[in-house]
This record gives sequence, structure tokens and C-alpha cells, in this order.
Amino acid sequence: MFSMRPSDNSALWSQNDYDESEEFALSVRLSLLGVSPSGPASFHPGVATLASDWRAWCDVVFREAVGPVFRETVELAPGLKLREIAVIDKALGTQIGESSARLIEASRPFIEGKDQMRGHREWSKYIRKIESGEAPGHLPVVFALHSVLFRLPLASSLQAYAWFEWKSGHNAIGKMALAGVPEDPPALFLEVKAHISQILNPPAPDESEPGLRVV
Repeated sequence: MFSMRPSDNSALWSQNDYDESEEFALSVRLSLLGVSPSGPASFHPGVATLASDWRAWCDVVFREAVGPVFRETVELAPGLKLREIAVIDKALGTQIGESSARLIEASRPFIEGKDQMRGHREWSKYIRKIESGEAPGHLPVVFALHSVLFRLPLASSLQAYAWFEWKSGHNAIGKMALAGVPEDPPALFLEVKAHISQILNPPAPDESEPGLRVV
């Protein structure tokens, strides 16, 4: 469920105005606990092109690069395959090009503001890999590891990640950007759900399209 266009900008910061499901609310609350976006991650919209930029981000960055890496991290984490996770972490940097630096910067609040996570051995080991330079620490990987440790469902964790990107992108252009969107913002955000379904159910290798490099 989603509400109609809010009369002010307060709804931008409440995920309940976008999706009222309990799983989504829990994933947002736990994954973003103690973290506030300070700048854009990989979604960096223009004021006049918010809708088209969001759809392009969902189509290319999220579905083709970030989402699959997020899913693979979640699949590898229970087996403590941190070396393999570091490999896909590095590979993501090549795939997303100039967005890599922003995704590394965006992960810092999750690393520095999650002292309570230091008690988790897997988390601490991967943070040490980041600090030693063995892994770059892109946000999708760090966010996914955090979600696994809290045993959050993959689908709602992916949506919570998209929510963080949505909020961070709006931070970069200001809350008033919503005033110029000709569509219902909650409905626009929730278009990401179709992409999450594709990420969770990828086509067989022989059905896949050639990989895209995000620049």
C-alpha cells in the first residue's frame, strides 16, 4: 500500500508513507539504525529529472549491478565466505565506474556508526578486510552483511537498500525536489519492487543478456 502525494515533504522521510509492510519497516529500522545519509550514493538525480533518473537507476545500476552483488553477498555470508565476498566487492567497483567512490563513501556511516556490531565475528572480520585494503567496502556489500547478521529477509533488505539510495539522492538535491515530480512519489519509489523480483529470480545463464557496465 502507498499513500497519495503528501501535502508537504515530511512523508519523504517516513517509509510508512511509501510501503506499510511490517517486513519493510523492520528492515529499514534495523539496517539504518544510527545512520543518516549525508550525500548521494549511486542514485544521484537531477532536480528536473528525478523520475527518469530513478527509473534509469532501477533499470541499470540496481538491477544489473548493485542488486545482484547484494544477493550474492547474502548467499555467501552464512558460509563465512568473506574472501569470495571481497572478490565481488572489488568487481563491483569496476562495473559501476565513477559511482564506486560514492558507494565507498556512503558505507562509512555503517562502518563507523555501528560499534554494537563489533561483537559479531563475521562483521569484524570483514571490516578489518576493508581497513586493510583487502576489500573496498562498497555500500551494497556492507549493507547486505549487516542485513544478514540481523537475519532480515532478502527481499525487504533489498527494498530497504533502495530506500536508503532514494533518501540519499533526495538529500543531494533537497526535499523540495518532490514538488516538481509530476507523479506520485511513493508510487515512483515502489517501481523498484519489480526489479527486486528480477534480482531474486535471475534468468538462467543462457537466457541472460550481455553484462552492462554502469558508468
